[in-house]
Amino acid sequence: MTRPKGPWGPERAFLGYSVPYEDARYVILPVPYDSTASCRPGARFGPRQIIDSSALLETFDPYTGRDLSELPIHTLPETSVPRADHDKALRLVEDLTRSIVSDGKVPIILGGDHSVTIGAFLGAQSTGRLAFISLDAHLDSYGEFEGSPLGHASVTARCSERAVASMVVGARAAGREEVRVARERKVEIIWAWELKKNLSKLAAALENLQGMRAYISFDVDVLDPSLVPCTGCPEPGGLDWYEAVWALELIMRAVRPVALDFVELGDCRARPDAPYLVAKLVAHALGALDSLSNV
Repeated sequence: MTRPKGPWGPERAFLGYSVPYEDARYVILPVPYDSTASCRPGARFGPRQIIDSSALLETFDPYTGRDLSELPIHTLPETSVPRADHDKALRLVEDLTRSIVSDGKVPIILGGDHSVTIGAFLGAQSTGRLAFISLDAHLDSYGEFEGSPLGHASVTARCSERAVASMVVGARAAGREEVRVARERKVEIIWAWELKKNLSKLAAALENLQGMRAYISFDVDVLDPSLVPCTGCPEPGGLDWYEAVWALELIMRAVRPVALDFVELGDCRARPDAPYLVAKLVAHALGALDSLSNV
């Protein structure tokens, strides 16, 4: 398993290598931030654990036939986020994402709690309005939660205000207010139990988004907590590995991904298999993105 070595060194670059930024098509942006965590903090440790675990992956992706060591991926250093100033933190993520997208590259944001998505989504829209698709155990549609309209529980509420279309996939927990807000915003909801019965409902819903430029957010709590227990708000009845992979692939094939994020992985030192799983999912998403871009 030979890997080219890049400027950041294998211990701090996704998959253990990093091409120069100007040569990259995909840019890994680690955002170690969890200041809006309401259940269990620790997502600020997620990006580093994902990147460290990725160095253990085989670089060949059998799903897509891509050798990921040949992909033009650049990993940025961890973002220094002002944890005591949430508005400033989101503006920083917005500016960084905007810069990457404006350079014609696809940012892959590693969170961090889900609130970082709000900044990243705004930054990704700098080149035009996007659809917003979130794979998540929760609707994240509170207008305000614990005094903030910009926290992790309000991501879909904020992004759907600006998106051309919105969808939440894999949800299995919701407040009454969230359901009301989602309906008012015409957010398409594919509940976890519907997805587990048959992927056809997701495929049918995606027909309305066919060909749209989109932002895709993957909150790891959409997975069953038996796979990833170290997340801010785990919920029973989540997706298994293949359900998550198939759902993500369906989405990426239907829309034109402009940016993606993988958020809410907590401190998983007691379960090293969990960040490894998330790293493998990120790697597969990169392989799928590259295979679709060359179709």
